[in-house]
Amino acid sequence: MQFFPKQKARNSIQQIDAARQIIETSLPRFVAGQVRRCLLPHRERYALLAGAVIWPHDADQQALIDGLKADAVITTRTMRAAKKLHTLHLDAFVAFMDQMIRNFPSQAKRLLIAYANTSTDDARIFNAVEILREHSDFGLQEELEITKKCDPETLYDLYHELAHESLEDIGLWEQHMPNQVECFADRAHIVDASVDELEFQGGEGVSLTAYVSLKAEGLSRSYDDEESWTVKDALKMKYGDRLVPLALDVGNKAAVAMPRWSKRTSSSGTSMSRSITPATACSGPSKRSASKRPGHRSKPTCSALCG
Repeated sequence: MQFFPKQKARNSIQQIDAARQIIETSLPRFVAGQVRRCLLPHRERYALLAGAVIWPHDADQQALIDGLKADAVITTRTMRAAKKLHTLHLDAFVAFMDQMIRNFPSQAKRLLIAYANTSTDDARIFNAVEILREHSDFGLQEELEITKKCDPETLYDLYHELAHESLEDIGLWEQHMPNQVECFADRAHIVDASVDELEFQGGEGVSLTAYVSLKAEGLSRSYDDEESWTVKDALKMKYGDRLVPLALDVGNKAAVAMPRWSKRTSSSGTSMSRSITPATACSGPSKRSASKRPGHRSKPTCSALCG
């Protein structure tokens, strides 16, 4: 009879732990880490950062992991941990950060930002940003401050899907109707917009150059009879954005922008300079090798574009 209460308590703990494991599998990693932080003691979570647990394939990588894990979990040693993190192979880095996120999520975010800010390897920055996008509090300004130093190819990988989604949104062009379309017919509307060319550039900020083909249709009032309308043939034209600031919140977050257009002529048609100002915005990483660009990745969403 004296043993029974202890056994009952032990069974209850096992049931709670089993339930926790089931719940964690259905949660984003950073959220799962917060759950685990509340239910598991520090000692157990820290033991999961051991090199032999994370990377049993290579003794050298194990030693590096064991040398940085103490710095990684102490907030005041984040920069020291970030420097050590650069010594890991890419696969070992991904495995280590997975355990950090699942056991010390707040420290993991700070470490990833410090790592990305101090890295000069675009492939590693790409991976760090993709992981950070899982965190709900990783904001627009933080991301652009990191990625503005990347090369055009990396910026294209990070932002091309969202740029296509934004520039091919007919609603954007209806709100900012080009003069040629307005003069085309009394009642004109855009029926198609497609991006023909798209390039990105870093530096002081993230910029893009895009050439967009527009197709418009409309009705015009007859000169002989004001009550009759004539269907106009479709109008096709091209517009170009010339190195405009890109302020897009990506990675399953909202992209909220307010474009302003200033017209100027060019030999290929009318060129439009687009200035975008960020507004308040509302995550699944893809691993990328240092020598090879990634293949298919989940498409970032653009839930709002207003002007």
